[in-house]
Amino acid sequence: MTSTDFNFFPSASRADALLIDMHRSLYRSLLHIQSAASEAGHPLSEELEEPILRLQKGDRLDAMAFADYNQMVDAIIEDRYDDAHKFAKQIKAVPAASSDLRILRFEDPKSDALSGSFASQIDLEYYGIAPVSEADSSEYARRVKIGFDTLATVDEGLSDEVRILVNTVMIAAENLEQPSEVSFGGGSIFSMPGLLFLNVNQPSERLDMIEVLAHESAHSLLFGFCIDEPFTKNDPNATYQSPLRRDPRPMEGIYHATFVSARMSYAMDIAAQSEVLTQDERAAAKEMAEADAKHFYNGLDEINEQGELSETGVALLQGAKSFMDARKAA
Repeated sequence: MTSTDFNFFPSASRADALLIDMHRSLYRSLLHIQSAASEAGHPLSEELEEPILRLQKGDRLDAMAFADYNQMVDAIIEDRYDDAHKFAKQIKAVPAASSDLRILRFEDPKSDALSGSFASQIDLEYYGIAPVSEADSSEYARRVKIGFDTLATVDEGLSDEVRILVNTVMIAAENLEQPSEVSFGGGSIFSMPGLLFLNVNQPSERLDMIEVLAHESAHSLLFGFCIDEPFTKNDPNATYQSPLRRDPRPMEGIYHATFVSARMSYAMDIAAQSEVLTQDERAAAKEMAEADAKHFYNGLDEINEQGELSETGVALLQGAKSFMDARKAA
């Protein structure tokens, strides 16, 4: 059962409960597939026995397990049972989720397992995502670590939530040979909980990192809330003007962008008052908080005008709106 704690403010315990829910959902799905495969006499059922037992014990699996699961389900639906068997074997081999923060680079998907899983869950060409060299990623990785450390001193509550939601940062590059019109700053993927990817070419000062961590971890939080139902009831093929992106987005994407803008505004407000940061950084944080607030209300107007929200969507957005309205009135 998805959490009913719709409080806007960060909560590590709630984030942990949402991750537990996602693993329980994976467990139930694998159990169903194993039962059907066993009845059909397919060897896929044997491969799923071990990961099912691990999940039953409460173990947490690396994000690759969820990506491999999605590919296995697609293969089953398309009657590609040899491929389904292959993905079941990959699920069996997936390691436990890392308890420590991993900062890795996106490599050749054909030679690196995690990069391969990542590439299977996102349109690399559309977003213009490419592998990054070790030389280019090493300095950026150092800055990512500084960002996490700075966030921990600026806002312990948000930092604790982020560390629950994010255990792997994957650094990627822009595909300069085939540039995309849709540039990416970073992202998170519903089908790979725990993983966040960042663009090595984007700004990487301390404040930039705090904002991007608040941004992408908020998406990860939302993913945990929509296991049972989406936030919106709009036609998923219909698109609308996004407050954060140039390209039109489905209403579910507009909802994400609106909530995330509120979380970014919250994080920048905290940063603007932090003695850990320099005076220039605090001034910049104040400006960023105001820009994020504007994006929130732009998104809210779009949702109010054209959105059809589920119960979960209404409850979670109300918490964000209450915070932003109180902020505006202060």
